Amino acid sequence: DLYMRPDVLIPFLDTVDSTEPIYMGQPGFGRPEDRRRLKLEDGEVYCMGGPGVFYSRALLKRLRPHIDICMKETVVSYNEDVEVGRCISRRVGR
Repeated sequence: DLYMRPDVLIPFLDTVDSTEPIYMGQPGFGRPEDRRRLKLEDGEVYCMGGPGVFYSRALLKRLRPHIDICMKETVVSYNEDVEVGRCISRRVGR
């Protein structure tokens, strides 16, 4: 469910500094009726997986040491995009 224009995307990504921790995509806030089930904190957002998500190398390096603890203590839903965002915001920073 993603339409991509490599002729636009590649030049854009060439401008991004991969040494900076970047988590980029269309922000998701959860539908009002789902926020409680998803246990999203006030102001907590995530990048929606459908439109596509960009993770810089620096972000992935910072995230890696926290994957196991996120899987054990942080995951509360089957919404992968929400859970990755929750792990990033709670363990790496917003």
